[in-house]
Amino acid sequence: MSKIDFTPEAVSSLLNDSEQLSLALLMLFEQKLDCVTSKAVFVPLLEKLNNDLQEIQLLNRLQNQD
Repeated sequence: MSKIDFTPEAVSSLLNDSEQLSLALLMLFEQKLDCVTSKAVFVPLLEKLNNDLQEIQLLNRLQNQD
């Protein structure tokens, strides 16, 4: 995981990225891609979405410790 940026702008950016990735995944799902193409397209996007959500969750935990 990369170094966490604690600024409100960084959190907002992560949330926006997550929303855009979710929307992209939904749109791609509707394309009815073959299995090989689906895996090649979905896995990197899901990994990025997961990383963004983990960073948001970590930041949320750290903020709640104060």
